[in-house]
Amino acid sequence: MDQTLEKIATPTQAVTPSQVIELSNFVGTPYINVMTGDNGIYAKIKINIKTLIKVARAPEIIKIFSAKYGFEADRIYDYFKNGESDVFDILVKLSGGSYSSMSLWDAIFNVIINSTLKQKDQSKLVAGILADLILLATKVYTFVGLDSANGFYHVGYTPNIDTIGKTYSEPNSSSGITAANDYFLMIELKDIPIKEMTAFYSSITDILVSSKASFSPGNEDLIVDFMGSYSGKLIRSLVNEADKSAMFVVLFQIVFLASYINQAELIYKDGDLVSGNVTYFASKGLISSDMIPGIKHLSEQITGYLRDCHQETVLNLESAIGAASSQDIIGDTLMYLSAPIKTATNKNLQAYIMTLLETIIANEVAITGYIK
Repeated sequence: MDQTLEKIATPTQAVTPSQVIELSNFVGTPYINVMTGDNGIYAKIKINIKTLIKVARAPEIIKIFSAKYGFEADRIYDYFKNGESDVFDILVKLSGGSYSSMSLWDAIFNVIINSTLKQKDQSKLVAGILADLILLATKVYTFVGLDSANGFYHVGYTPNIDTIGKTYSEPNSSSGITAANDYFLMIELKDIPIKEMTAFYSSITDILVSSKASFSPGNEDLIVDFMGSYSGKLIRSLVNEADKSAMFVVLFQIVFLASYINQAELIYKDGDLVSGNVTYFASKGLISSDMIPGIKHLSEQITGYLRDCHQETVLNLESAIGAASSQDIIGDTLMYLSAPIKTATNKNLQAYIMTLLETIIANEVAITGYIK
Protein backbone atom coordinates (compact mmCIF):
# COMPACT_ATOMS: atom_id res chain seq x y z
CA MET A 1 0.00 0.00 0.00
CA ASP A 2 1.35 3.45 -0.81
CA GLN A 3 2.01 5.95 1.99
CA THR A 4 -1.07 7.98 1.10
CA LEU A 5 -3.34 4.97 1.50
CA GLU A 6 -1.60 4.00 4.74
CA LYS A 7 -2.51 7.43 6.12
CA ILE A 8 -6.16 7.17 5.10
CA ALA A 9 -6.73 3.56 6.12
CA THR A 10 -7.69 4.82 9.62
CA PRO A 11 -10.86 6.89 9.12
CA THR A 12 -11.28 10.43 10.35
CA GLN A 13 -14.35 12.61 10.10
CA ALA A 14 -14.45 14.24 6.65
CA VAL A 15 -16.18 17.57 6.21
CA THR A 16 -17.72 16.89 2.79
CA PRO A 17 -18.96 13.32 2.33
CA SER A 18 -20.11 13.27 -1.30
CA GLN A 19 -17.55 14.14 -3.93
CA VAL A 20 -18.50 15.26 -7.44
CA ILE A 21 -16.51 15.33 -10.67
CA GLU A 22 -18.12 16.99 -13.69
CA LEU A 23 -16.29 16.02 -16.87
CA SER A 24 -17.38 19.28 -18.49
CA ASN A 25 -14.75 20.96 -16.29
CA PHE A 26 -11.98 18.80 -17.80
CA VAL A 27 -12.64 18.93 -21.55
CA GLY A 28 -9.33 18.53 -23.38
CA THR A 29 -7.85 16.35 -20.63
CA PRO A 30 -7.45 12.58 -21.11
CA TYR A 31 -9.87 10.67 -18.89
CA ILE A 32 -7.03 8.82 -17.17
CA ASN A 33 -5.61 12.16 -16.01
CA VAL A 34 -9.02 13.14 -14.63
CA MET A 35 -8.91 9.85 -12.74
CA THR A 36 -5.40 10.25 -11.32
CA GLY A 37 -5.02 14.06 -11.08
CA ASP A 38 -4.52 15.94 -7.80
CA ASN A 39 -8.20 16.85 -7.58
CA GLY A 40 -9.45 13.99 -9.70
CA ILE A 41 -11.69 11.00 -9.24
CA TYR A 42 -9.22 8.88 -7.29
CA ALA A 43 -8.33 11.79 -5.00
CA LYS A 44 -12.01 12.01 -4.09
CA ILE A 45 -12.21 8.25 -3.57
CA LYS A 46 -9.48 8.68 -0.94
CA ILE A 47 -11.65 11.22 0.85
CA ASN A 48 -14.53 8.74 0.83
CA ILE A 49 -12.28 6.04 2.26
CA LYS A 50 -11.50 8.14 5.33
CA THR A 51 -15.05 9.41 5.82
CA LEU A 52 -16.92 8.27 8.92
CA ILE A 53 -20.69 8.11 8.53
CA LYS A 54 -23.40 8.00 11.16
CA VAL A 55 -26.17 5.65 10.13
CA ALA A 56 -29.58 7.32 10.26
CA ARG A 57 -32.73 5.80 11.73
CA ALA A 58 -34.01 2.73 9.89
CA PRO A 59 -37.25 4.35 8.60
CA GLU A 60 -35.26 7.22 7.08
CA ILE A 61 -32.85 4.84 5.31
CA ILE A 62 -35.69 2.66 3.98
CA LYS A 63 -37.46 5.77 2.67
CA ILE A 64 -34.32 6.85 0.75
CA PHE A 65 -33.88 3.30 -0.61
CA SER A 66 -37.43 3.38 -2.00
CA ALA A 67 -37.21 6.90 -3.41
CA LYS A 68 -33.80 6.74 -5.09
CA TYR A 69 -32.47 3.19 -5.27
CA GLY A 70 -35.56 1.08 -5.85
CA PHE A 71 -34.12 -1.57 -8.17
CA GLU A 72 -31.04 -2.22 -6.03
CA ALA A 73 -33.12 -2.05 -2.83
CA ASP A 74 -35.55 -4.66 -4.20
CA ARG A 75 -32.54 -6.77 -5.11
CA ILE A 76 -31.19 -6.67 -1.55
CA TYR A 77 -34.63 -7.41 -0.06
CA ASP A 78 -34.87 -10.51 -2.23
CA TYR A 79 -31.91 -12.13 -0.47
CA PHE A 80 -33.88 -12.32 2.81
CA LYS A 81 -36.69 -14.65 3.82
CA ASN A 82 -38.78 -11.74 5.09
CA GLY A 83 -37.59 -9.19 2.53
CA GLU A 84 -37.67 -5.54 3.55
CA SER A 85 -38.62 -6.43 7.13
CA ASP A 86 -35.32 -8.26 7.70
CA VAL A 87 -33.32 -5.39 6.21
CA PHE A 88 -35.21 -2.96 8.44
CA ASP A 89 -34.19 -5.02 11.52
CA ILE A 90 -30.53 -4.89 10.44
CA LEU A 91 -30.73 -1.12 9.97
CA VAL A 92 -32.23 -0.74 13.45
CA LYS A 93 -29.16 -2.49 14.89
CA LEU A 94 -26.81 -0.23 12.90
CA SER A 95 -28.71 3.02 13.53
CA GLY A 96 -26.73 5.71 15.33
CA GLY A 97 -23.39 3.96 14.86
CA SER A 98 -20.39 5.62 13.20
CA TYR A 99 -18.59 3.63 10.53
CA SER A 100 -16.05 3.79 7.74
CA SER A 101 -16.85 1.87 4.56
CA MET A 102 -14.76 -1.05 5.87
CA SER A 103 -16.16 -1.11 9.41
CA LEU A 104 -19.70 -0.72 8.03
CA TRP A 105 -19.21 -3.84 5.92
CA ASP A 106 -17.89 -5.71 8.99
CA ALA A 107 -20.81 -4.57 11.14
CA ILE A 108 -23.38 -5.61 8.53
CA PHE A 109 -21.66 -8.96 7.96
CA ASN A 110 -21.67 -9.74 11.68
CA VAL A 111 -25.39 -8.94 11.91
CA ILE A 112 -26.25 -10.87 8.76
CA ILE A 113 -24.63 -14.05 10.08
CA ASN A 114 -27.50 -14.27 12.57
CA SER A 115 -30.19 -13.05 10.19
CA THR A 116 -32.69 -14.79 7.96
CA LEU A 117 -30.84 -14.94 4.65
CA LYS A 118 -32.31 -17.37 2.16
CA GLN A 119 -28.77 -18.65 1.50
CA LYS A 120 -26.21 -18.31 4.29
CA ASP A 121 -23.25 -18.54 1.89
CA GLN A 122 -24.26 -15.15 0.41
CA SER A 123 -23.49 -13.21 3.62
CA LYS A 124 -20.43 -11.41 2.21
CA LEU A 125 -22.18 -10.50 -1.05
CA VAL A 126 -25.26 -9.17 0.72
CA ALA A 127 -23.17 -7.23 3.27
CA GLY A 128 -21.40 -5.49 0.39
CA ILE A 129 -24.60 -4.53 -1.43
CA LEU A 130 -26.28 -3.25 1.73
CA ALA A 131 -23.17 -1.30 2.75
CA ASP A 132 -23.15 0.35 -0.68
CA LEU A 133 -26.79 1.37 -0.39
CA ILE A 134 -26.26 2.83 3.08
CA LEU A 135 -23.24 4.80 1.82
CA LEU A 136 -25.28 6.06 -1.13
CA ALA A 137 -28.13 7.05 1.16
CA THR A 138 -25.66 8.84 3.45
CA LYS A 139 -24.02 10.55 0.45
CA VAL A 140 -20.59 9.02 0.91
CA TYR A 141 -19.65 8.41 -2.70
CA THR A 142 -17.85 9.94 -5.67
CA PHE A 143 -20.18 10.88 -8.51
CA VAL A 144 -18.79 11.30 -12.03
CA GLY A 145 -21.08 13.36 -14.25
CA LEU A 146 -20.44 12.59 -17.89
CA ASP A 147 -22.86 15.34 -18.82
CA SER A 148 -25.85 17.02 -17.17
CA ALA A 149 -28.00 13.88 -17.49
CA ASN A 150 -25.70 10.83 -17.30
CA GLY A 151 -23.18 9.62 -14.77
CA PHE A 152 -22.16 6.99 -12.24
CA TYR A 153 -21.40 6.60 -8.53
CA HIS A 154 -18.25 5.04 -7.06
CA VAL A 155 -19.07 3.69 -3.60
CA GLY A 156 -17.24 1.96 -0.77
CA TYR A 157 -13.87 1.15 -2.34
CA THR A 158 -11.47 0.00 0.38
CA PRO A 159 -7.67 -0.54 0.20
CA ASN A 160 -6.58 -4.07 -0.67
CA ILE A 161 -10.03 -5.68 -0.37
CA ASP A 162 -11.32 -6.76 -3.77
CA THR A 163 -14.82 -7.61 -2.62
CA ILE A 164 -15.71 -4.19 -1.18
CA GLY A 165 -16.66 -1.25 -3.38
CA LYS A 166 -18.77 -0.95 -6.49
CA THR A 167 -19.79 1.42 -9.26
CA TYR A 168 -23.43 2.22 -9.97
CA SER A 169 -24.55 3.66 -13.31
CA GLU A 170 -27.30 6.25 -13.65
CA PRO A 171 -28.15 6.83 -17.33
CA ASN A 172 -30.65 9.52 -18.20
CA SER A 173 -33.08 6.93 -19.56
CA SER A 174 -33.00 4.90 -16.35
CA SER A 175 -35.47 5.07 -13.50
CA GLY A 176 -32.65 4.62 -10.98
CA ILE A 177 -29.19 3.29 -10.42
CA THR A 178 -27.89 -0.15 -11.41
CA ALA A 179 -24.69 -1.86 -10.31
CA ALA A 180 -21.94 -2.22 -12.90
CA ASN A 181 -22.05 -5.80 -14.14
CA ASP A 182 -19.71 -7.28 -16.72
CA TYR A 183 -22.22 -9.82 -17.99
CA PHE A 184 -25.05 -7.35 -18.52
CA LEU A 185 -22.59 -4.97 -20.18
CA MET A 186 -21.60 -7.76 -22.59
CA ILE A 187 -25.28 -8.38 -23.39
CA GLU A 188 -25.72 -4.68 -24.18
CA LEU A 189 -22.59 -4.79 -26.32
CA LYS A 190 -23.72 -7.90 -28.20
CA ASP A 191 -27.06 -6.31 -29.04
CA ILE A 192 -25.79 -3.02 -30.49
CA PRO A 193 -26.44 -2.95 -34.27
CA ILE A 194 -23.24 -2.89 -36.30
CA LYS A 195 -24.41 0.28 -38.06
CA GLU A 196 -24.32 2.05 -34.68
CA MET A 197 -20.84 0.86 -33.66
CA THR A 198 -18.96 3.76 -35.25
CA ALA A 199 -21.04 6.35 -33.36
CA PHE A 200 -20.65 4.35 -30.14
CA TYR A 201 -16.86 4.20 -30.54
CA SER A 202 -16.74 7.90 -31.33
CA SER A 203 -18.59 8.66 -28.11
CA ILE A 204 -16.33 6.62 -25.84
CA THR A 205 -13.10 7.74 -27.51
CA ASP A 206 -14.25 11.36 -27.11
CA ILE A 207 -14.43 10.73 -23.37
CA LEU A 208 -11.23 8.71 -23.09
CA VAL A 209 -9.04 10.99 -25.18
CA SER A 210 -10.41 14.38 -24.11
CA SER A 211 -13.13 13.94 -21.44
CA LYS A 212 -15.70 15.28 -23.87
CA ALA A 213 -19.07 13.59 -23.42
CA SER A 214 -21.00 13.12 -26.64
CA PHE A 215 -23.72 10.50 -26.69
CA SER A 216 -24.66 8.55 -29.78
CA PRO A 217 -28.48 8.40 -29.94
CA GLY A 218 -29.95 5.23 -28.47
CA ASN A 219 -26.74 4.07 -26.82
CA GLU A 220 -26.62 6.27 -23.73
CA ASP A 221 -27.08 3.31 -21.37
CA LEU A 222 -24.25 1.34 -22.97
CA ILE A 223 -21.88 4.32 -22.92
CA VAL A 224 -22.62 5.10 -19.24
CA ASP A 225 -22.40 1.42 -18.26
CA PHE A 226 -19.09 0.95 -20.06
CA MET A 227 -17.52 4.08 -18.62
CA GLY A 228 -18.76 3.18 -15.14
CA SER A 229 -17.37 -0.36 -15.39
CA TYR A 230 -14.07 0.80 -16.86
CA SER A 231 -13.70 3.55 -14.26
CA GLY A 232 -14.53 1.14 -11.44
CA LYS A 233 -11.91 -1.36 -12.60
CA LEU A 234 -9.34 1.45 -12.79
CA ILE A 235 -10.15 2.43 -9.20
CA ARG A 236 -9.89 -1.18 -8.05
CA SER A 237 -6.40 -1.34 -9.56
CA LEU A 238 -5.34 1.96 -7.97
CA VAL A 239 -6.71 1.06 -4.53
CA ASN A 240 -5.24 -2.44 -4.63
CA GLU A 241 -1.68 -1.77 -5.70
CA ALA A 242 -0.78 -5.46 -5.69
CA ASP A 243 -3.34 -6.08 -8.44
CA LYS A 244 -1.43 -6.25 -11.72
CA SER A 245 -4.16 -7.98 -13.76
CA ALA A 246 -5.20 -4.71 -15.46
CA MET A 247 -8.75 -5.94 -15.93
CA PHE A 248 -9.71 -2.40 -16.98
CA VAL A 249 -7.66 -2.91 -20.14
CA VAL A 250 -9.18 -6.36 -20.72
CA LEU A 251 -12.70 -4.88 -20.54
CA PHE A 252 -11.60 -2.05 -22.81
CA GLN A 253 -10.11 -4.49 -25.33
CA ILE A 254 -13.27 -6.60 -25.53
CA VAL A 255 -15.26 -3.45 -26.30
CA PHE A 256 -12.86 -2.48 -29.08
CA LEU A 257 -12.93 -6.01 -30.53
CA ALA A 258 -16.72 -6.26 -30.32
CA SER A 259 -17.32 -4.82 -33.78
CA TYR A 260 -15.45 -7.79 -35.25
CA ILE A 261 -16.82 -10.41 -32.84
CA ASN A 262 -20.41 -9.21 -33.34
CA GLN A 263 -20.12 -9.60 -37.12
CA ALA A 264 -17.99 -12.72 -37.37
CA GLU A 265 -19.47 -14.46 -34.31
CA LEU A 266 -16.02 -15.88 -33.61
CA ILE A 267 -13.84 -15.90 -30.49
CA TYR A 268 -10.71 -17.68 -29.35
CA LYS A 269 -11.34 -20.35 -26.72
CA ASP A 270 -8.51 -22.53 -25.41
CA GLY A 271 -6.41 -21.54 -28.41
CA ASP A 272 -9.03 -22.44 -31.02
CA LEU A 273 -11.19 -20.13 -33.14
CA VAL A 274 -14.78 -21.13 -32.35
CA SER A 275 -18.29 -19.74 -32.65
CA GLY A 276 -19.20 -17.33 -29.88
CA ASN A 277 -20.06 -13.79 -28.88
CA VAL A 278 -18.88 -11.25 -26.32
CA THR A 279 -21.10 -12.63 -23.54
CA TYR A 280 -18.73 -15.61 -23.33
CA PHE A 281 -16.08 -13.39 -21.74
CA ALA A 282 -18.32 -12.72 -18.74
CA SER A 283 -20.19 -16.03 -18.65
CA LYS A 284 -19.22 -16.44 -14.98
CA GLY A 285 -20.62 -13.00 -14.14
CA LEU A 286 -17.29 -11.17 -14.19
CA ILE A 287 -14.59 -11.02 -16.84
CA SER A 288 -11.92 -13.30 -15.41
CA SER A 289 -8.18 -13.38 -15.98
CA ASP A 290 -8.38 -16.75 -17.77
CA MET A 291 -10.07 -14.93 -20.66
CA ILE A 292 -7.01 -12.75 -21.28
CA PRO A 293 -5.06 -15.15 -23.60
CA GLY A 294 -7.97 -15.54 -26.03
CA ILE A 295 -8.71 -11.83 -26.11
CA LYS A 296 -5.07 -10.93 -26.62
CA HIS A 297 -4.61 -13.55 -29.34
CA LEU A 298 -7.56 -12.23 -31.34
CA SER A 299 -6.25 -8.69 -30.96
CA GLU A 300 -2.80 -9.77 -32.17
CA GLN A 301 -4.30 -11.56 -35.18
CA ILE A 302 -6.29 -8.48 -36.17
CA THR A 303 -3.14 -6.37 -35.72
CA GLY A 304 -1.33 -8.73 -38.11
CA TYR A 305 -4.05 -8.23 -40.71
CA LEU A 306 -4.02 -4.46 -40.31
CA ARG A 307 -0.23 -4.27 -40.55
CA ASP A 308 -0.20 -6.36 -43.72
CA CYS A 309 -3.22 -4.79 -45.43
CA HIS A 310 -3.65 -1.32 -43.87
CA GLN A 311 -0.14 -0.45 -42.77
CA GLU A 312 -0.58 3.32 -42.63
CA THR A 313 -3.45 2.94 -40.17
CA VAL A 314 -1.18 1.03 -37.78
CA LEU A 315 1.86 3.28 -38.29
CA ASN A 316 -0.14 6.47 -37.61
CA LEU A 317 -1.50 5.10 -34.35
CA GLU A 318 1.89 3.72 -33.29
CA SER A 319 3.39 7.16 -33.80
CA ALA A 320 0.63 8.83 -31.77
CA ILE A 321 1.04 6.54 -28.75
CA GLY A 322 4.82 6.21 -28.93
CA ALA A 323 4.84 2.52 -29.80
CA ALA A 324 6.97 0.74 -32.37
CA SER A 325 6.42 -2.56 -34.18
CA SER A 326 3.37 -3.29 -32.04
CA GLN A 327 2.19 -6.87 -32.03
CA ASP A 328 -1.11 -5.75 -30.51
CA ILE A 329 -1.97 -2.22 -31.59
CA ILE A 330 -5.38 -2.30 -29.90
CA GLY A 331 -3.96 -3.46 -26.57
CA ASP A 332 -1.05 -1.00 -26.74
CA THR A 333 -3.43 1.88 -27.50
CA LEU A 334 -5.60 0.98 -24.52
CA MET A 335 -2.59 0.70 -22.22
CA TYR A 336 -1.55 4.17 -23.36
CA LEU A 337 -4.98 5.58 -22.54
CA SER A 338 -5.04 3.80 -19.15
CA ALA A 339 -1.79 5.16 -17.68
CA PRO A 340 -1.24 8.80 -16.67
CA ILE A 341 -0.32 10.80 -19.79
CA LYS A 342 2.41 13.30 -18.92
CA THR A 343 2.84 14.97 -22.30
CA ALA A 344 0.33 16.52 -24.67
CA THR A 345 -1.56 13.91 -26.67
CA ASN A 346 -1.20 13.82 -30.43
CA LYS A 347 -3.89 16.10 -31.87
CA ASN A 348 -4.90 13.33 -34.28
CA LEU A 349 -5.05 10.55 -31.68
CA GLN A 350 -8.80 10.13 -31.68
CA ALA A 351 -8.95 10.31 -35.48
CA TYR A 352 -6.29 7.61 -35.74
CA ILE A 353 -8.12 5.37 -33.27
CA MET A 354 -11.40 5.85 -35.12
CA THR A 355 -9.74 5.06 -38.47
CA LEU A 356 -8.47 1.78 -37.01
CA LEU A 357 -11.86 0.86 -35.55
CA GLU A 358 -13.71 1.77 -38.75
CA THR A 359 -11.23 -0.33 -40.74
CA ILE A 360 -11.99 -3.34 -38.54
CA ILE A 361 -15.74 -2.80 -38.97
CA ALA A 362 -15.44 -2.56 -42.76
CA ASN A 363 -13.16 -5.58 -43.19
CA GLU A 364 -14.67 -8.33 -41.04
CA VAL A 365 -14.75 -10.86 -43.91
CA ALA A 366 -11.15 -10.15 -44.92
CA ILE A 367 -9.97 -10.37 -41.28
CA THR A 368 -11.72 -13.74 -40.85
CA GLY A 369 -10.07 -15.04 -43.99
CA TYR A 370 -6.70 -13.80 -42.74
CA ILE A 371 -6.87 -15.36 -39.26
CA LYS A 372 -8.33 -18.67 -40.44
